[in-house]
Amino acid sequence: MIFRDAMHSLKKDRTKAFFYWLILVLTTVFICMFFSISTSDPSVDPLHNSDNKITLVTALVLVLCSIDILFANEYYVKLKSKELAVRLLCGARFTQTSAFLLYQTVMLLLLAIPCGILLACLFLPLANQFMLAQTDGFVITMNGQAILQSAVVILFVVFWIVLLNFSFAYRNSVGVLMNPNTVTMSETSASVGLPSVIRIPAWIKRDFWLLLFFVPAAVFYIEQEYIPLAAFVGAAGIYGILTLKMKPALISWIRHRETDHPLRLASIGMFRKDLYILRFNIILFIVSATVLAALLAASMDQPIAMMTVFVSFLLMTFLQAMALMFRFGSEISTRQTDYRILRYNGCTSRDCRKIMNQEVAMVYGAVLLTALFYISNVLISYTIHGSLHLTMTLLMILTVLLALLFGSVLNKIMYRRLIQDSLMIQKND
Repeated sequence: MIFRDAMHSLKKDRTKAFFYWLILVLTTVFICMFFSISTSDPSVDPLHNSDNKITLVTALVLVLCSIDILFANEYYVKLKSKELAVRLLCGARFTQTSAFLLYQTVMLLLLAIPCGILLACLFLPLANQFMLAQTDGFVITMNGQAILQSAVVILFVVFWIVLLNFSFAYRNSVGVLMNPNTVTMSETSASVGLPSVIRIPAWIKRDFWLLLFFVPAAVFYIEQEYIPLAAFVGAAGIYGILTLKMKPALISWIRHRETDHPLRLASIGMFRKDLYILRFNIILFIVSATVLAALLAASMDQPIAMMTVFVSFLLMTFLQAMALMFRFGSEISTRQTDYRILRYNGCTSRDCRKIMNQEVAMVYGAVLLTALFYISNVLISYTIHGSLHLTMTLLMILTVLLALLFGSVLNKIMYRRLIQDSLMIQKND
């Protein structure tokens, strides 16, 4: 009975299931490609040898994949919150709601893993062509060791998803599940404050975070060894700006320039909240790309490690963009009431779509400018010092652009369906 209901719910919410399935496919592709490259050299054992760069990349990959799965699972499961609440009201137990989620996620995994393995096999010839340009006689294959290690990591992903779903079903009551705004992370729960006894001088509040954002970019060109450290300092600057500076700046902008433009006022108001919600994803996107770029520059004299890190950068960029997309999608899922209010206040369907397009463009424009400011400067610095090839640098920058463009298109699709649903609800009222 529960299995049948779970499959019916999965079929009913095809769009939500597709986005979740997509990140599972990309994760499987990444895992298979990663271990196929790292195990094609008998001298490399990323799970046991702690003295090579591939081991560092393996640990980083496992952490980032776990975080990305967290955001994807949050998006999918929280959109099921009302359905779970109805089941609880009808007498379902905690174990039954957990099984309802478990059947759906396992089914999506069973559909995603074969597709991911197939795509990884299709990408191997491209990786081999790239390797032939770097070294002779080396061929990347999907060997038994790669399959075994990939299976271990995929099982870890499955365990992580099951644990998250059980935790979600256990800790949320009916009242919480019925209101999406209470399920989604609130502003107060995500903030990090200082004790009230600490008094921050005015000049720090005004200029310190801006300096912390811009100064590290100059360090990139002075000393390559300090690039990862400077990127972390810059990440602190991004956090400070998005947490403390951006909100009052946008409020001032709205009051002085947008009071006569109601559509832009609505989109900027939503954009202000989006930046706050997405600040951790933006920082994760930039820091992960910077660390992988530093590892790549240090691995150029080791073809196997270089190829492993390079593929990690390309695929992890897309995975981080997908994680950002899912976090933004979770925030979008709470906007249905906002658009109903806009409709009641005279906004047409065209106006709602315009507000949506402006908001998504501002969000991804801000993310793109911030990411390119750091990632491009890091890659250009390594290229100037001869640590990276120009072709590789251009391809990595292009990957950042395409990944964020892909995420923006998917978020627009999500948003468009939400606006359509809000219009249908209004007509029924």
